[in-house]
Amino acid sequence: MGRAGDQGLTRKPLGLPSLLALGVNGVVGVGIFFAPREVAQAIPGWRGLSAYVAVTLLLLPTGLVFARLGAALPRDGGPYLYARAAFGPNAAFAVGWITYVSALFSTAAVVVGLVEALDETMSLGVSLHLFAELALVTVLLGALSRGLRPSALAWSAIAILKMLPLLALPCAALLVRGVNGTSLAPSGLAGAGATTSHTLLTAALPVLFALQGFEVVPLPAGEATNATKTVPLATVGSLLIAGALYVMLHASCVAALPDLDRHALPLADAAAVYGGPLLRRIIVGATSLSALGIVVGMLAMTPRYLAPLGAPDSLGFGLDAQDSRAIPRRAFAVTRALLLLVLCANAMWGSIGRLLALSSLSVTLQYGVTAASLFALASRKEAGLVPRDRWPAPLALGSSALLMFGASSLEIPILAATLCFGFIARAIGRRVHKREPGTRSS
Repeated sequence: MGRAGDQGLTRKPLGLPSLLALGVNGVVGVGIFFAPREVAQAIPGWRGLSAYVAVTLLLLPTGLVFARLGAALPRDGGPYLYARAAFGPNAAFAVGWITYVSALFSTAAVVVGLVEALDETMSLGVSLHLFAELALVTVLLGALSRGLRPSALAWSAIAILKMLPLLALPCAALLVRGVNGTSLAPSGLAGAGATTSHTLLTAALPVLFALQGFEVVPLPAGEATNATKTVPLATVGSLLIAGALYVMLHASCVAALPDLDRHALPLADAAAVYGGPLLRRIIVGATSLSALGIVVGMLAMTPRYLAPLGAPDSLGFGLDAQDSRAIPRRAFAVTRALLLLVLCANAMWGSIGRLLALSSLSVTLQYGVTAASLFALASRKEAGLVPRDRWPAPLALGSSALLMFGASSLEIPILAATLCFGFIARAIGRRVHKREPGTRSS
């Protein structure tokens, strides 16, 4: 990938703290604020903790796959880069395009959700929703395009701010239990019925949604200091930190709420038990702050899913060119334009909800193709990998295959249509590239 001003960037802007904050910010979103109720409906009581442990262990091989490839190929690109090295440009484009489109619509959906959440406290009015969404995207992308280092400071600060109230909840639970000597809700601890494979799978789905996001860490690996060490540590570390935090949060909810399965805002209601209205307001505020953190992280990284597609045998158009501050300017500009278009379309026709069906299947596809890439590269002893590096790949492929069963009938045609549109855009890009002055036809 080309970059303008390589010589002007003397020090990599992302260290281990920034990468770890990126991963934690990407994983810990709004999902955990609602997951305890969904889990409790399938597995009541303390046994619900098994869902968080099981999903974390299920995703760990995938985390190790991303970590190993991030160390072996410490360049920007993520799944696109790995698929290209293992299977060539066609497969890489398919994965990269689907990943970008999914990230684009997911970002738009989170922006819409954040504005709707803010409306409850600021009373914006429905007529101002679209204006607020467009302004939010424009302002944040403008700020994030000022450089990768300021972006890293922004998502790191938000990650710390939203983690503090979440950590305060289990601390308050321990403090209250220590003072009282017993749990607050003994009737809710045991639960009823046995945990079966069906109930565990049902409970695992909301946890899986809440634990996705660690795969974003290797995406900007080319801008990381000592990437062969920091990228793997941050990838696996963000997954394990989030998994441990979720176990503590669910335990706090179980101990406080005997009817956990009936609480629409379980973390906030548990906070009210431990710390009264003040702690509840803090946790409710943390929901919006967490959504903002997800928006910042997505807006910072979504253009980086598009940038690798700027290769001449992909979309082209110079999308991969970076400035001296490690920002792919054209990819940012295209992403901004597309986001504004999607938000306007959503305001007119409410289309995002339907298109978001692509998201879960796309993430699962990322996991599966990346695992297959590691297996292929290690088998061929390429990129410094050896056959013994293959061991997490079959486990990750197995977990991806299991997760594919959660795909709905709507997701497959959306995936096919998106791929068709992507390859049409690619054909146009290649034709334009051949017509550019000084470009020879191969």
